[in-house]
Amino acid sequence: MSTSSQETTTEEKQELLTKSSSTITKLSTPLPITPGPHGLDWANQPNPFRRYISAPLLPLLHPTPDDQDSPPYSSLFNYLPSPKPISKTTISQLFYNSLALSAWKTTGFSTWSLRVNPSSGNLHPTEAYIISPAIDSLRHSFVAHYAPKEHSLELRAQLPSGFFARCFPEGSFLIGLSSIFWREAWKYGERAFRYCNHDVGHAIAAVSMAAAGLGWDVRLLDGLGYEELEKLMGLDTFPKFSIPGRPVRGRMPEIEFEHPDCVLLVFPSGGVGFEVDYEKVKLALSEFQNLKWKGKPNMLSKEHICWDIIERQRL
Repeated sequence: MSTSSQETTTEEKQELLTKSSSTITKLSTPLPITPGPHGLDWANQPNPFRRYISAPLLPLLHPTPDDQDSPPYSSLFNYLPSPKPISKTTISQLFYNSLALSAWKTTGFSTWSLRVNPSSGNLHPTEAYIISPAIDSLRHSFVAHYAPKEHSLELRAQLPSGFFARCFPEGSFLIGLSSIFWREAWKYGERAFRYCNHDVGHAIAAVSMAAAGLGWDVRLLDGLGYEELEKLMGLDTFPKFSIPGRPVRGRMPEIEFEHPDCVLLVFPSGGVGFEVDYEKVKLALSEFQNLKWKGKPNMLSKEHICWDIIERQRL
């Protein structure tokens, strides 16, 4: 091999090493972090519990280990037990096994709760609602918000007669899930949108497994849009606000609104097949504009930061 060939080969090797080094440097360089707050504003940490002030409160039952005749967890992936009827007892057990508080922890002067459903940062942006036919002492179909701290239902509205009979199979009811973006944005800034969606998935799974233990199946009603979900849960009563062109700090109580994520149809397992007529459901929802909603949502923080990109993503 000639001297010139050896020199060329050496130059090529040096060029290859230079390119490889550049690539490694690029891969090891940290990517810019998604914008968020610089530290935690403890004075404005959001209240983890939404309440509807002045709404009638229906305390649910606290099942004891002796009361819960639940099948083994592993068996629910193979078959479901015989469905239990809708009642205050079974509704209590559904929420108790899926979205209730599971423990309280204390260290120093700080005390906080844990819940059955996991959440990013234990911030729990997910809220739950039940839209149900009449049960026990409640003689009319109703919409209620689940208050996990009290393990109670806040009764928000009475539904038009015949709503369930017209739209859904016998023995069924609905669970609605929504997100308060501010609870996550307080800590994570723009990343809150992703974490809220993540937590909704946890809540869906928790409700599905708790329902399975009662012999109930669950179906996501994916034929309903944003406005229909708002009407079902009474979330269209929240004040609207204009989205700023950049992150803004200040007192903005309207940022504590709830984004309607989804509605689950809970129904007895093993029944005959059925199809939901979404056009019929949407027509029935037109009557919801005349409902008298009870309770005013509590304020969660004194001051807020509006991360405008979250509002644009959700739209």
